[in-house]
This record gives sequence, C-alpha cells and structure tokens, in this order.
Amino acid sequence: MRHKVVLRKAVLDDISCILGIEEKSFLTDQLSAKQIRYLVSSQTARTWVATVDKQVVAYGVFLLKKHIAAARLYSLAVSPDYQRRGIAKKLIEQGVNYLTSQ
Repeated sequence: MRHKVVLRKAVLDDISCILGIEEKSFLTDQLSAKQIRYLVSSQTARTWVATVDKQVVAYGVFLLKKHIAAARLYSLAVSPDYQRRGIAKKLIEQGVNYLTSQ
C-alpha cells in the first residue's frame, strides 16, 4: 500500500532527518548540520521536505535570486527506501510552483 506524500516547508526540527538523508545519499560533498540549519533558516533559500506518515523521506533546496524570478536547485535527495515514487519530481514541481506564484 502506498502512503500519501506530503510536502511542506522545512523547519529546524527537520535538520537531523535531512542530515540522515544526506548521509545515505551522498558519499562526498555532504551538507553539514550547520549548512542545513542555514539553508532552512535563510531568506534566500527555500527548503522543502517530503513526508510519508509524518516521517521526512526527502528534501529539496532552492537558492533564490533577489529581485529575479529565478532560482537554482542546490540540493535534492530522496531516502533510498522511497526512491522511484516520483517524490523528487514533486519537490522540483514545488520549487517551480513557488517561483511562478511570486
């Protein structure tokens, strides 16, 4: 049975979950807890998480450009147990929808 994926803006309480996904997803160039904290709190970044049954299973970070309707996908990762379910696509669509609504 597939459970519903819910997207929401990341909060500071998500840092340890995002860090865990980083460690499972990347062998090098992993974001540190300090970097994740900055990105979650930053006014020039938008960090979203995808949850399944309230568990964070993926995240996406978009860096924003001031006064320009453009952004850069900075980092995106999906926990290995939840890959191939379209979650990454949903996070990218969330970023695009956010930008086009501004």
